[in-house]
Amino acid sequence: MDKAPALDCSSCGRRIGKTRTHYQLDDDSIVCVRCVESKPLHAKLRPDCPHRWHDLQDHLTRCGTRAGVAHVLGLWPEKAS
Repeated sequence: MDKAPALDCSSCGRRIGKTRTHYQLDDDSIVCVRCVESKPLHAKLRPDCPHRWHDLQDHLTRCGTRAGVAHVLGLWPEKAS
C-alpha cells in the first residue's frame, strides 16, 4: 500500500507535516495548526459568523492524521484495479 498523500494547507499553502494534526473545516478545506488558530483568518474566511471570539476551530468538521483525513476525503488508499 502506498503512503498517504502529503496535504498542503488551503490557506497558507504550506505542506502540513506528516505527524502534524490536519484540520478539516466545514467546507472540506484542510488547514494547518497555525491557520486554524488565526482569528484574522477566521474573519476573512467566515465574514458572516456572528461570533467575534471564534477562530476556525469552531468551524471544524474533523481533525486527524494525514492518513485519516486523506481517507475521509477519499484520497487514500487508492482502490485496487
